[in-house]
Amino acid sequence: NPVSCAAALAVLDVIEEENELAIVSEHVDGESLAALLRQATSSKSPMLPGAAVAIARDATDALIATRRHFAEQPGAPVPHGGLVSDGLIVAAFGDAVLTDPGVLASLGDAALSTSALPYRAPEQLAASPIRDERSDVFSVGVLLWEMLANRPLFRSSASATAEATAELRQK
Repeated sequence: NPVSCAAALAVLDVIEEENELAIVSEHVDGESLAALLRQATSSKSPMLPGAAVAIARDATDALIATRRHFAEQPGAPVPHGGLVSDGLIVAAFGDAVLTDPGVLASLGDAALSTSALPYRAPEQLAASPIRDERSDVFSVGVLLWEMLANRPLFRSSASATAEATAELRQK
């Protein structure tokens, strides 16, 4: 069943073949938030505050709808902490759409990529990760910072990020 929210992309089908997953979803004409942030950085022009707040509002609406949807599914993982700038499309008509509602978060540690780490709340990286609504608030806050400050909140190399993650998991 698709997540019932205009700000969450409808997943039409999930295909599993030879240990690989493919997700079939509706098409949205627009750019990823990550691409828009790169353009803003290269032009040295941050997003307008109203646009940043609207994108954060749409992302939050989609996260709430996703959480409610998965809570109604018996045995389904409750997704939290999967929000990244690549996971949002800012559509041509201006609304932001969550492209992978619940997919990354439901994969847990399997979804931890170096590019997703700056959006993860510190408690998600601990040896016994905590994933709840606070994780989503942290991710939205990081996205807002990036849109308004026109730079990433955390600047570090992939190796430094990996070392910090390993250190947090040992605690």
